[in-house]
Amino acid sequence: MKRKVGIIGITGKVGTILSEIIEKDADLELIGGTSSKSTNADFENIAKNSDVLIDFSVQISTMQVIEVAKRFGTPFICGTTGISEENLKKIEEYSKKIPIFYASNFSIAVHLMAAMLKRCSEVLSGYDISIIDKHHKSKRDAPSGTSLFLAKQLKKEAQMLSVRSGNIPAEMICDFCGEDDMLTISHRAFGRTVFAKGAVACAKWIIGKKSGMYSMEDYIGDQQQ
Repeated sequence: MKRKVGIIGITGKVGTILSEIIEKDADLELIGGTSSKSTNADFENIAKNSDVLIDFSVQISTMQVIEVAKRFGTPFICGTTGISEENLKKIEEYSKKIPIFYASNFSIAVHLMAAMLKRCSEVLSGYDISIIDKHHKSKRDAPSGTSLFLAKQLKKEAQMLSVRSGNIPAEMICDFCGEDDMLTISHRAFGRTVFAKGAVACAKWIIGKKSGMYSMEDYIGDQQQ
């Protein structure tokens, strides 16, 4: 039986790609989605009729729909960035009722990069560290959620720089600069498809999970077993 998927932010750049991927997936059925023009009735309809919701929208829509998802017991995949600490706490509270998967970046390679940064910061303790995040000019949050996530892996504070230009999907660059050499670790997305594919894989994975907060670390760890 196909699993029914609803997309929050279906008319957005990632939402459009999600639609294309889901419609080609033999295990999934796209039942529709919401946009900036959607009403509370639309939110309820999509949450009630979906086996899982995938959200790549904006903070206000995320918080409206996740509240409805909690009422209907619908698993929720959240890829929206720029969510405030206050609302993240609300999301954690909602996860006591439904399974919620939150990630600032759905690329598996970025999470492997995070593991490398953690190890490098332990070994290269005397090096200065900088993180540059490059994104398209319409991205609202700066620094990005991904750069903040990567910075949390480090043993010391990093210099942060955000570039918003053109149609750059996403590029993360981390430099460890010492007196005599420099190590650079970077990740570049060639498009938004990598994030959409990651979200769809996580959506399949979370169906049937018990209530709680899940992350890419949980997903990757499960795949390695």
